[in-house]
Amino acid sequence: MQQVRPILADVKTKGDAALIEYTQKFDQITLTQDTIRVSEQEITEALAATSSAYQASVKRAISNLQRYHEKQRPKNYEIDFPYGGGYLGRKWEPLESVGLYVPGGRAPYLTACYMLGVPAQLAGCKRRVMCVPPERKSGKVNPQILVSAALSGISEIYKIGGAQAIGAMAYGTETIKPVRKIFGPGNVYVTAAKLLTFGVVDIDMPAGPSEALIIADESANPAYVAADLMSQAEHDLESAALLVTTDASLVPKVKAEIERQISTLKRAEIIKQALTKFGAIIVCPDLEVAVEIANDYAPEHIQILTKNPRPLAAQIKNSWHCLYWECHSHCER
Repeated sequence: MQQVRPILADVKTKGDAALIEYTQKFDQITLTQDTIRVSEQEITEALAATSSAYQASVKRAISNLQRYHEKQRPKNYEIDFPYGGGYLGRKWEPLESVGLYVPGGRAPYLTACYMLGVPAQLAGCKRRVMCVPPERKSGKVNPQILVSAALSGISEIYKIGGAQAIGAMAYGTETIKPVRKIFGPGNVYVTAAKLLTFGVVDIDMPAGPSEALIIADESANPAYVAADLMSQAEHDLESAALLVTTDASLVPKVKAEIERQISTLKRAEIIKQALTKFGAIIVCPDLEVAVEIANDYAPEHIQILTKNPRPLAAQIKNSWHCLYWECHSHCER
């Protein structure tokens, strides 16, 4: 908090100058007032630079999200008030503007673009603003992030990351107008900035490090289990990944798969450190105990890799996200 307060104060008082200063300091990128915002040409170039296969996969993901979030659309209602001829009811209105923060420091969070953008678009938010840090080598936003954002209906994109991005969306600057509510994950500095600006602007929640717990039996594919544990561990040095299994013979197979697969991954060092600090494998006598462990631990993500996962999924009470098909890693990467 102490490190973030002066950053927010500078953004509030100095505006764009503070954004330029902190982008130079933290990202080693020199911006000008004219290059803070991603241009239409940059988005066009990104679309041209990414493969048709990638764009098709993004469109497919967007279509799936649209189907899912359409079911969440709330309905207005009115009831007669028995006294005085009035009415009682509830009316839902979309936020006029939302700020969507997409991390990009250690790795591009491609899925965050459409996981944030699609619900905002379906809700009817007229102004959808995205802030994402630029890549240090190029000084530009990762082209796959731009494509994911563009296909999700986001066109107002800024090359700003960290606490300064949250401050810009909360207070506004000469270039970035303030928004009504900020959504999206981030590191401890982003989370601190969201908490400190809450009240000036609304926020979704103070997101913490990613957590995943996999329940597996003897039918689980060890290659999938390993990949899915690492797909969470690669998020951050503080990420946690746990395997709870009823099959002791699965343990050495999963460990061997981790060793085999990790050698091919760019974020191998982060995965190793995260698994060393916050990884665990628990062998339990039956699936009832596995579910009990999962509910007590209450992770962000739970994945069930068993012969008959649906009844187990119904018993999960304390998790934000439950998957019960075999390959989860494609959802995260």
